[in-house]
Formats: sequence, structure tokens, C-alpha cells
Amino acid sequence: MYLPIVHLWKSDILDLCKEIEVSDEVLLSSQRADPECGRPQELADIPITLIDEFAKTKTNEFFDSLSNTLDIAQKKYLETLYQSNLFKSHLPERKSFEKILHNDKIR
Repeated sequence: MYLPIVHLWKSDILDLCKEIEVSDEVLLSSQRADPECGRPQELADIPITLIDEFAKTKTNEFFDSLSNTLDIAQKKYLETLYQSNLFKSHLPERKSFEKILHNDKIR
């Protein structure tokens, strides 16, 4: 399976979209989480670039201290989301799971 952009952050994808001149209307609609798709309003209120920045600090891809652009409540909210989803880091990746299934079928 070829997934050329799987390791990019949403803010990186938005930057690429600007480079290929995706319309401003589409870019603006993609810069916030959409509460109409079931995301909490608290998440929708935080710009995607700041959510990415927060996540990058947690994955050591962004080494500067977290931006002062996030207020204390936003930082606390994102930290709570991060902590409540840590269990997912121990789940097998889909690719690994598919490989396990494939190997079981071969035996």
C-alpha cells in the first residue's frame, strides 16, 4: 500500500494546498475541527495549526516550547485529550495487523 502523505501533519497538508493554489474557501474551511462532524466545540475553537503544534511537542517533532498562542484552558483541554488517548499508542498499526493476518493465512 502506498501512502505518500501519511506522516504529514494537517498543517503541512494545508501548506501544500496553498502551494498548488487550492481555493481560500476550501483552505479556510479546513483550518478548524468541524463540530458538525461530531468534534467537541472546545476542539473546534482551537486552530488546526495550534493543535498540530501541541501534538508535535508530544511526539518530539517540535522542540520549541509550546506557543504562547494557546491559552491555559486550551492547553489543559489538549493535554486531557492527549492523556486520554495514550492507550492508542500501544495498539498495533493497521499495516502490522494486516501482515499478522496475512502470515496466519499462509501457515
